[in-house]
Amino acid sequence: MYLNLLQMADEKNPLKNQEKAKSLIENCIIYPDDINLAILPELFLAGHHQDNIRTESKQNKEIIDFFSELAIKKNLYLVLGSISFLENNNIFNSSLILDNQGQIIYRYDKTHLFKNMKEDCYFKKGNSYQLVTIGDFKIAILICYDLRFPEPFRILSQQDVDLIIVVAAWPHFKVDLFSLFARARATENQCFLAAVNKASLDLNQLSYGGHSTIIAPDGRVLEELGFTESYSNHLIDKDEIFKARESISSREDLRKDIYQVKYFK
Repeated sequence: MYLNLLQMADEKNPLKNQEKAKSLIENCIIYPDDINLAILPELFLAGHHQDNIRTESKQNKEIIDFFSELAIKKNLYLVLGSISFLENNNIFNSSLILDNQGQIIYRYDKTHLFKNMKEDCYFKKGNSYQLVTIGDFKIAILICYDLRFPEPFRILSQQDVDLIIVVAAWPHFKVDLFSLFARARATENQCFLAAVNKASLDLNQLSYGGHSTIIAPDGRVLEELGFTESYSNHLIDKDEIFKARESISSREDLRKDIYQVKYFK
């Protein structure tokens, strides 16, 4: 499977962001003999602008139709990093996967809302974790602040997930933690992790941290971008998962039966 990391910087105008995302998708290198999966960052159209979020939630069909056409045209699977998704009068911070026929095959609603950005004021929390199989890879998506919580990663690991995608809007002044958590979550669960973060518009005015990355199941950094807008393409091989798990049997050695705390008597 080829992963296309689409690290883009957003502006306050969602239409400009849409055109920027379109350009990145159209420039993806496609390998017809394999599955191609392109990944955009969190809230890549609306940003954390409350007016944009409300407007976007009323335009879900138009947005999805627009990107479905691109997925079909490029013959790729497309992760819409996250959009504000309206359902039953609630707005969720939702990540969608469109297949190469333009159909929605996956949706995850962010479960840990970041109060520092007032996400809890305009989004409703998701309450479940999802898996989807693409080719021979079991895949799940988590969103930004989720990266600080090892529990959902472990739950997905126990379902034999092969690739966890993290879409993010992580600030530049804490990007070292973004990289640290990404390596830790991949290593402790012995799976691939692809983390796609927003970029800064230029190096003289840093906002988001970029440094989108692909981590191997043994913790090696296979790909890492810089602070500004960029994209990359990388082939991942499922055999690396088997090798990592054969080398160190940490998943088998979990002691679930004793993971509780008691006061010493």
